[in-house]
Amino acid sequence: MRLVLALAMTVLPVAAAAQQGLAGSEWRPLTIAGQPFPEGVEAIVQFGADGRLTGRGGCNRFTGAYSVDGETLTVGPVAATRMACPEPAMSAEAALFAAFEAVATFSRDGADLNFLDADGVPVAAFAQTDWD
Repeated sequence: MRLVLALAMTVLPVAAAAQQGLAGSEWRPLTIAGQPFPEGVEAIVQFGADGRLTGRGGCNRFTGAYSVDGETLTVGPVAATRMACPEPAMSAEAALFAAFEAVATFSRDGADLNFLDADGVPVAAFAQTDWD
């Protein structure tokens, strides 16, 4: 009985910490710079367990690096394909890429992810699309 309890006490904090991380998760932008992400523009952001950020920005595919240290989030540089798309896809994608450059910290509450700049001002909000 003591062994089972000791194992449960060891595993629960590790699982809780892993749930707060970004590795292996996928997100859909909801707002960028306080503006709703346009309906019909399909964008997805994936945080790989290998420290790679990949996805679709609404028009182009992108890839880059990211790192997390506590609540500090560093993204980039980000490379993307260079297709042209009609509006509002192009401006939505540009705003998403600007959010990657501006993010300094993040907060995660279950399926909600928020990017904040260095002053704590919200940069972007996302909804989780997967449950690994």
